[in-house]
Amino acid sequence: MSSQQPNTISSDEFSSGEQRSAAPPSVGAVILVIVLTALMLAGFYVMGIAFRTEGWELLTFLGGMLLAVFPFFVVFSWLSDGTD
Repeated sequence: MSSQQPNTISSDEFSSGEQRSAAPPSVGAVILVIVLTALMLAGFYVMGIAFRTEGWELLTFLGGMLLAVFPFFVVFSWLSDGTD
C-alpha cells in the first residue's frame, strides 16, 4: 500500500499572496447542467399531470419521479467515482 501525502500548502506559497483564478466551466459541463435541469423540470411536470389523469396515475407519477430523480443519480455517481 502506498501512503498518500495530504494536500497541504507550503508556507512560501501561502505567504506569496498568489491569486489563482478558477478555470471557467467547460462547454460540455454547461450543456450537461442544462440537460439535467430540463429533465428534472420535465419530471415535475409529468408528476403534475399524474394528478389530472384517469387510470394511469401511479405509472405517470412514477415516470415523472424517475425523470426528476435521475439527474441526481448521474451527478452523485460522478462525485463518488472512487478517487477519494
